[in-house]
Amino acid sequence: MALNFAGDGQGSDIVVLSGTAVVGPETPAADAVPEYLAKYAERIPGIDLTPESFARQYSIPVTITLSRLRGF
Repeated sequence: MALNFAGDGQGSDIVVLSGTAVVGPETPAADAVPEYLAKYAERIPGIDLTPESFARQYSIPVTITLSRLRGF
């Protein structure tokens, strides 16, 4: 998987993540994880969602275990 992040405004950085992704239906929903809510408390309303509606809209948790990370 490759992700493109905004760099310094003059271009972009490329980050390549390698690892294993697992869909985890036993993982609690986003609105049931206090640390997740604390981290994104200010951003979720910015996309016109509540924590509950965010958890419903993005309801499939994926856990990624990284084995390698490269950036350039």
